[in-house]
Amino acid sequence: MIAKWSNAPPPSASPFDWGRPSWLKEALGGHFEIHVREQETTLYAPDVETVWAEYVQGFGPVAATHDALPPDRRGAFKAAFEELHSPYATEFGIVIPRQALIVHGIRA
Repeated sequence: MIAKWSNAPPPSASPFDWGRPSWLKEALGGHFEIHVREQETTLYAPDVETVWAEYVQGFGPVAATHDALPPDRRGAFKAAFEELHSPYATEFGIVIPRQALIVHGIRA
């Protein structure tokens, strides 16, 4: 979603690489003994507006993209964000399952 709205060039390396065990072992394996464990976490929020507020104030890529947009495009960016998250709406609020990677490294 960010790539669609941002004019910034893509990073030379994806920050999502840090979530791939094979990349971690390749990048750090010469210096660390790497152990990983996958788990699922859940983000709970009362509504998508709360999720938006948290992301636009505390998640760098969303905040930077929002701030870089001309004011007349920010509403459309927010609407796209809300549309992306609307499938997670339940009678209890927003419930978003998220994959997490727990990494433990011991310096070799």
